[in-house]
Amino acid sequence: MMVQPMKARKTRQEVCSVRWLGKSWNVNDLADHLGMNRSTLYYRIFVYGWSVRAAIETPVKQNTPSRVTKTARTYTYQGREYTIRELSMQFDMALTTLYDRLRSGWSVAKTVETPIDQRKSRKKK
Repeated sequence: MMVQPMKARKTRQEVCSVRWLGKSWNVNDLADHLGMNRSTLYYRIFVYGWSVRAAIETPVKQNTPSRVTKTARTYTYQGREYTIRELSMQFDMALTTLYDRLRSGWSVAKTVETPIDQRKSRKKK
């Protein structure tokens, strides 16, 4: 059996080189020179197929917070503001009961003043 010689692999330097302003650059060196994230430049050119000019000149989007905090919705009952959680604790009602009643269009007063039908309740007393 005859062993075939392996083709010489391109080094990472050769694979990741680009031409910019008449000079051959390694992507890492070019990114450092431009003050840009190396992976951003690499992905734009080699993964997404952008031109070198577009990859360099397109501004980088800033990361946005993944979780945006929302302010709790308040409900007015007898002149006082309550969050749904405060209503639940104040009137000893399940959150789901309050959510369901309010989502069905009930007023806040009717929601908290209507007693819970104990036959349908999951709470055991």
